[in-house]
Amino acid sequence: MQGTYDRSRWFELLKHGSIEEIRAELELVPKAFLLSLTDNSQSRHTCIFFAVQSENVTRGNKILEILLNEGADANYKDALLQTALFYSCRYGHNEQAQMLVEAGADPNQRDTYGQTALYYASREGQASTVKILLANRADPNIVDNLGQTALFYSSREGKLEATKMLVEYGASINHADKTRNTPLSWAKKSGNNELVEFLKSKGAVDRLGKNKKEPEGPQKKKDTKKKGEKKQQCVLMIVDEKGDKRPLSKDEMAEFERKYPDIAKYWKDTNAADELDNMDLEALEAKKPWDKLGKKLLNTLWRANQAWVFHEPVDPIKLNLPDYFEVIKHPMDFGTIKKKLNSNFYSNTDELLKDFELVFSNCKLYNPPESDVVTMCNQILALYQSQIHQLGLDALRYS
Repeated sequence: MQGTYDRSRWFELLKHGSIEEIRAELELVPKAFLLSLTDNSQSRHTCIFFAVQSENVTRGNKILEILLNEGADANYKDALLQTALFYSCRYGHNEQAQMLVEAGADPNQRDTYGQTALYYASREGQASTVKILLANRADPNIVDNLGQTALFYSSREGKLEATKMLVEYGASINHADKTRNTPLSWAKKSGNNELVEFLKSKGAVDRLGKNKKEPEGPQKKKDTKKKGEKKQQCVLMIVDEKGDKRPLSKDEMAEFERKYPDIAKYWKDTNAADELDNMDLEALEAKKPWDKLGKKLLNTLWRANQAWVFHEPVDPIKLNLPDYFEVIKHPMDFGTIKKKLNSNFYSNTDELLKDFELVFSNCKLYNPPESDVVTMCNQILALYQSQIHQLGLDALRYS
């Protein structure tokens, strides 16, 4: 059956067909086959995912009810280990969320980011959906890969009602993530003063400090430098647009020191070097969360089935594309992005994401819309767009 049935027919009916046409297809084709059929996208979605993503919510509710009654698996997990419950909760489709939970969908299923459906409802501020999940034994204190709970996401996005619901159901208000930030830390960044005051009224504290024990006595400030020890030479490296490194020349070094005396002091002034030992490196890392998230994004895209076409720069000679550089003025590929990430070339989220988007726009600019490579590009682009939202990178953009 799988070899002869045109699966696009089934998914087209789910997208645009009438309820009667969908019922007729379920009668015509073995139900077990249709209900377990996955689409051709990277996401590997079954029929119930199409139901919860229907633009017409009433229609989606009806289709989902039919599919679940026919035996569709409410706990089926897609390529990101997400069930249809994740999508219904993100969109705030309460009736669908309730149906899925009653059909056996696990409210505590974790996706590849360690997050549950509760995270997505909380981030979008779907307070009534949050309540449905919590009332159905969703755990508000599950910790994701960043060490954060759902409360961090509702706080970061300034979603007051969702935050109140989470706190009411026992969310740990002073849990600290891997950067020792608490929900209050993120709430302050949201600009929602009412939310900040609410968390404070519940006993919330700001970012947790280090618990360092200072040594006592004469060893407190023991100098660890040995007599006669050679000082390390400072070599400043520059990273070009291709991610390649080279040391600065003497003239370039002199120009750098002139322009950036606050940095140059660390190798010109021996006393200033002590400041480096007292720097809170984790606090500095917390100021650029996009760095680790960007590497996670790259790793996910790199492993996608169709991504091999973007792993290396386009070779016009090997591929017989003599006009490639006439059309594409700014080439980009995932391998170059990886080099630039590992070399700390990017200074903000925008620079990183613009390079990713340059890969996709170059592909679409040079290749015909109906070509295989553009089809592959669209699949990776869809995964990219989903990932930057789920990782929160879109919220860290300046523009």
